[in-house]
Amino acid sequence: MAEPTPRSVDLLLDRVRDSPALVQQIKDEPLTVLEELAKDVKRNNPINALEDVITFRIAVIVLAIAVMIVVGCVTTVFVWSVLTGKQHPNFSEFLVAIGSTALGALAGLLAPVQRRNN
Repeated sequence: MAEPTPRSVDLLLDRVRDSPALVQQIKDEPLTVLEELAKDVKRNNPINALEDVITFRIAVIVLAIAVMIVVGCVTTVFVWSVLTGKQHPNFSEFLVAIGSTALGALAGLLAPVQRRNN
């Protein structure tokens, strides 16, 4: 199993532990030094966004394929029922449930999200 990605707090603590001069600077001006350290840690150690993007893309692709399959099946059943003369095509509840769920999940993933910037 891969090692977990170190958290920003752990990286910040490691820097402070390894530098006695930094400890003294924190004692002298704690807010200023800690704000600079936090900015530096965030800048040099970004969130592993690649994994998030890949996971998001896979989820969107799978859900989009599910929606397209359901739409294709429903269209096929409808066309088949028209060609055979049935007035009320029998759509499977399973198809409707899968299509609705996939479409709802896709809408939830693609909806804009308000994020807090700290």
